[in-house]
Amino acid sequence: QEEELFFSKLLPHRFDNLPDNSKIPVEIWRSLLPGLHCEPEVLWVLASGLNERVFDEKGARAIIELAWEEASVAHLITFLLDLIAALLFWGLAFLLNDPRLQEPLYDPQWLRTVVLLILILIWSRNVLIEVMQCVGFHAYGKLCQYFRSVENLGDALRIVMTGFSQIALATNWDKVQENQVLRIIFALTGFVRWLR
Repeated sequence: QEEELFFSKLLPHRFDNLPDNSKIPVEIWRSLLPGLHCEPEVLWVLASGLNERVFDEKGARAIIELAWEEASVAHLITFLLDLIAALLFWGLAFLLNDPRLQEPLYDPQWLRTVVLLILILIWSRNVLIEVMQCVGFHAYGKLCQYFRSVENLGDALRIVMTGFSQIALATNWDKVQENQVLRIIFALTGFVRWLR
């Protein structure tokens, strides 16, 4: 009914009989609503639809492409920060395991502090992103769906392991060097960071 009202205002004489030579196919485009791709309700309908034919519509594809264009920068930043975190864990593994780097000549204490500080900042950003995802899922009553996702549980496990390893390394570096269990946890955390 709303669509009929829209067309009656847009084309009031559309049902009038016109000569055959004036009937031509016409595509009608509605005006673009600013920020439509940012509306959570619109994105939720597109994401949770059971029918994939919605993606055949030009409007749905336009919304998705515009939203991805804006979100791709954030995903690129996340990718680069995850790569930096993985490389820093790799560097920490050298500092932790190479006896030559433990000599007083190198004194890597300042380097460890800088690396751990950068890692904690990246980790804090990741925690904030996961918390905000939980808030968003909760706002739409889909929090259980968030926790049922294997990817989200993998992210949570990665974040917990990363936080534990960073705290262990920051509070007692020497104990991590001596304790085999802590070294295994650190190695698994580095591996999980590379998987990410």
